[in-house]
Amino acid sequence: MEIKQNFKVPIKDRSEIAEARRIILEMAEYLGFKENQTSKIAIVATELATNLFKHAQSGEILVQIIEDKGIPVGVDLIALDHGPGIQNLPEAMRDGYSTYGSSGTGLGAINRLSVQFDIYSQPNQGSAIL
Repeated sequence: MEIKQNFKVPIKDRSEIAEARRIILEMAEYLGFKENQTSKIAIVATELATNLFKHAQSGEILVQIIEDKGIPVGVDLIALDHGPGIQNLPEAMRDGYSTYGSSGTGLGAINRLSVQFDIYSQPNQGSAIL
C-alpha cells in the first residue's frame, strides 16, 4: 500500500468544522468509497474538527489517501493541535466524560468508527489523534 495523496484542513474557527466535514466527505465520495464508509469518515472528520476547535481553539486535520495498486482502500485522518492536551486520557475515552459540557462521546465515536485508532497527548503541549 502507498500514500497517494495528502492535504491538510485547517481548523481555526467554528465555521471550519462544517467545511472540514464537507471537504473530507466529498473526497471520500469522489474516491468511490461506499456510503456506509463515507458516513463513518464524515462523522470522524466532524468529531476531530469539533474537538480541535472546542479544546485547542485551532489545529489541523491531515488527510492521507491510502491506495493499493492504484485503488483507494483507506483514508487516514490525523488531528494535530498545540492545545492544553488531555489531562486524563483513560477518563477522556470513556463515553459520557466531558470537560466541555457536551455529551462526551466524541473520542469514543472516533474509536468505534475507525479501523485504526491511536492517540497521543501531552498536557500543556497538545494532541495527535489518528
